[in-house]
Amino acid sequence: MIAYKAFNRDLTCRGFQYKEGETFEHIGDFSICNSGFHFCKDLALTLEYYPCEVITNNKYAEVEIIGEVKFEDTTKHKGCTNKIKIVKVFTDEEILNIFDKKNNTGTRNSGDSNSGNRNSGNRNSGDSNSG
Repeated sequence: MIAYKAFNRDLTCRGFQYKEGETFEHIGDFSICNSGFHFCKDLALTLEYYPCEVITNNKYAEVEIIGEVKFEDTTKHKGCTNKIKIVKVFTDEEILNIFDKKNNTGTRNSGDSNSGNRNSGNRNSGDSNSG
């Protein structure tokens, strides 16, 4: 499964150092917000967990989820795995081209941090959502 991950500028997250092109495996139990490797199903949703005033304050990557997966119960937007590959780290220029001024990806969205098209409200994923 392809997903997305946000990092600090130095490609660390929760004290763990990542590197583009490498695969990482967590040994032992893993769970949302406690242990393992976290990701979001859509790039815009990473902003809910890595909020920033300027989009380029963070780094973002496309990741491949290779291991077992556990999803956040309420929204299923955020997941956790025991094995992840950092496929591609986006450049700042790529991120600025992907997100609009309201941190939306897609077209004709109103609100903030939406992915997909024609969404109104905040943090919607998919097309033609409101709320």
